[in-house]
Amino acid sequence: MTFPRFGLRRLFLLTLACACCAAFTTWVITARKYARQQAGLGIQSKIEHWPYVLRNLLKDAPSLGTGVTPCGLTAGFDQSSIWRVNSNAPIIDFLKSQQNLEITDRSHSKANYLIKALPVEWPKQNWKSSTWYATPGFGTQHIEVTDLYLMAIDSDTGDAIVYHENHF
Repeated sequence: MTFPRFGLRRLFLLTLACACCAAFTTWVITARKYARQQAGLGIQSKIEHWPYVLRNLLKDAPSLGTGVTPCGLTAGFDQSSIWRVNSNAPIIDFLKSQQNLEITDRSHSKANYLIKALPVEWPKQNWKSSTWYATPGFGTQHIEVTDLYLMAIDSDTGDAIVYHENHF
């Protein structure tokens, strides 16, 4: 049995080709992540990349942004995002009162979408014991040019997950 002979030049070229492929792949992954951040998709840490609606809420009351971690799902004309809200964040009471949210339950038509779209990095929530709120008519009728919310508040921790849609 004979083994193919590779000289130093061929081994060097093979190593160089592999290194170039690895560098290109790393660059593509980094560029894609940066582009998603700029578009407001994925978990956002910088306020300037937060979803448009959340930034508009903060213009009126900057304190509403405390304890909120947004994750953009879609961008463009039909925007959607999920926000993780700490139990003591003032935005929970603000949304309940200002958006006229009504009590609903786990059988809401958008509840499964909210649960499946959660980032894996976020802590899990007990959905069965959560208190659910939704914009009237959200998920049952087509509503345009308004903000639509579905919020689940964990009864154990008080933390909330807010699903937001806006159809321009």
